[in-house]
Amino acid sequence: VFGDEVGVRAAVETSTKLRCASPRWNRLGPTTVRVQVGVTNTSSAGSPFAFSHRPQIRWIVPSVGPVAGGTVVSVGVEVNISRWEGTCRFGSVDVTGRLETSSLMVCIS
Repeated sequence: VFGDEVGVRAAVETSTKLRCASPRWNRLGPTTVRVQVGVTNTSSAGSPFAFSHRPQIRWIVPSVGPVAGGTVVSVGVEVNISRWEGTCRFGSVDVTGRLETSSLMVCIS
């Protein structure tokens, strides 16, 4: 449940991990996230979730790399929050990006 309003379905990945997609939201900023099982069993998240504008990609360097991977790829981004974990997708493979500054994310192919 995001805030006090919107419930979304979660998929159980492990005994300690759920995965869900955030709902469409009408305001920017932090909100609470709760896990609800049934009608009465709820638990709040230890860290807040914040809605922001969708990040904008400004540039990607380099634009080519070896098929073996291992290339450090810099991505110029525009995001409006200081804590953000992005994902780079190379074909069908997702890798976690690291936000170096508010305008630079780094991924390794």
